[in-house]
Amino acid sequence: MDLKNTILGASDLPTKKLYIPEWGCDIWILTLTGSERDAFEASIIGKNGKADNLENLRARFAVLVIGNEDGSRAFKDSDAPELTKKSAATLDKIMDIGKAHNRMWDSFDVDGLAKNSESVPSESIGFD
Repeated sequence: MDLKNTILGASDLPTKKLYIPEWGCDIWILTLTGSERDAFEASIIGKNGKADNLENLRARFAVLVIGNEDGSRAFKDSDAPELTKKSAATLDKIMDIGKAHNRMWDSFDVDGLAKNSESVPSESIGFD
C-alpha cells in the first residue's frame, strides 16, 4: 500500500471512557477530526482576530466531544443551548479532559487561539 492510502486508512480517532458521577453514567470523549477542531476554533475567533465568541463555549465544546460507546456523537450542535443548563463544574471537567484528549489550548488562554493561528516557523514544529 502506498503512503497516502496508509495514512488515510489509519484509524486515528480513539475515544476515552469517562464516568460522570453527577450524571450517573459513562460518556466517551471523542477525538475531533481536523475539520471539527478547525471549525470550533474558528467559531471562537471574531473578525477582529481575537477570541470573542465565548457564549456557551463549554456546551458547544461538550456537544463535539461527548460520544456514545460506538464512537458516535451523543449530541447535535443544536443541543448546546440545552446543555448549558447543566452544571458548569461538570462541563468544565468535560472541557478539560476533552481538551487534553485532543491536545488543545490551555483552558485559561482562549486568546492564545488567535495568537496561535499566526504562521509558525516550520523548524519549531519539527519539520525539516
